[in-house]
Amino acid sequence: MAELDWIYDETRRLIQLTYTGPLTVDDMMRSRTVRRSLGLQPGTVRVLVDLRYADLSELTAAAFKSMETERVERMGGHADRAAGVFGRETDLGIAELWADYRNRSAPGCTRIFMSRREAMAWLFSNEWTPRDV
Repeated sequence: MAELDWIYDETRRLIQLTYTGPLTVDDMMRSRTVRRSLGLQPGTVRVLVDLRYADLSELTAAAFKSMETERVERMGGHADRAAGVFGRETDLGIAELWADYRNRSAPGCTRIFMSRREAMAWLFSNEWTPRDV
């Protein structure tokens, strides 16, 4: 089980999630519990998912497909803007699968990066604005 640390910055409408250790789809689903606990409407926040210290070897395309199906059922067509930060080039393939499944139902909502700074710049770029609440 991966450790999950999180911070919510209400002023910037930013949730920062940091996973450490062996990551499973159940661990990733815990972030949705965190998000729901904040009472925020879908599509209204930015999410930075820091996976630089996580082991992604247990994640699969089937797991991401299942996660995305559940997300669409709960949130409809709305999705928060999400940037994933990955530390190893060997993780990029699985990272691309995660982004691909999210972008299928909410085009352009997810990108992956090797740099936290680039991820933050994209999250706050003018390409996206949160939904009105």
